[in-house]
Amino acid sequence: MNAFGYHCLSFRMGGDVSNGVSVRPGMQGDEWGCANVHIHSWRETYTGLLDTVFLNQLAANFGARAESWKRILSGTTGSKVRVACEGSEIVGFVNVGPARDPEHEGRGEVRALYLLKAFQGFGVGRLLLAEGLALLAEDGFASAYVWVLAGNPTRRFYEKSGAHFQGESKEITIGNDTVLEEALVWRDIRQVLPEFPVA
Repeated sequence: MNAFGYHCLSFRMGGDVSNGVSVRPGMQGDEWGCANVHIHSWRETYTGLLDTVFLNQLAANFGARAESWKRILSGTTGSKVRVACEGSEIVGFVNVGPARDPEHEGRGEVRALYLLKAFQGFGVGRLLLAEGLALLAEDGFASAYVWVLAGNPTRRFYEKSGAHFQGESKEITIGNDTVLEEALVWRDIRQVLPEFPVA
């Protein structure tokens, strides 16, 4: 149970008790599972938004992605991670921490949230987001933000959770593409958290 009384431990999909998803803290040894979700989710989410050749080449960089996750899970980057698991298999994650952008100094940041497509639509993503926002609130952050690729349909997921677009965007380079990211802001985490039906 976190400081807000949310039991972010387990979730059953479709009433089938054999198909349970649990959420736990990320730890050393999870880097391969997180890298797998990261790569597959990018392919599932960004097809049509990013270059197909770039997306198809992600698997070739699996080792580098796993090494990146090893650093994240070590705790040296300021990140806190929660992973969603079906049995021992990681199927999703949320990565949160202090803002990395100077213009958002004093806010928390949802640095990444990805969930395999097969597990979307059952509330697991909301469970991960609620846990991530609760972690930020426990660390003293009153507000938070997330960068979302322009055209990404998951923007609606964040907006339904109470995040608002305030007109801030930036161009970034991914592969050979220059794309636009938009910042969505939760102005008051403590007002948002009670809206999550995860207890």
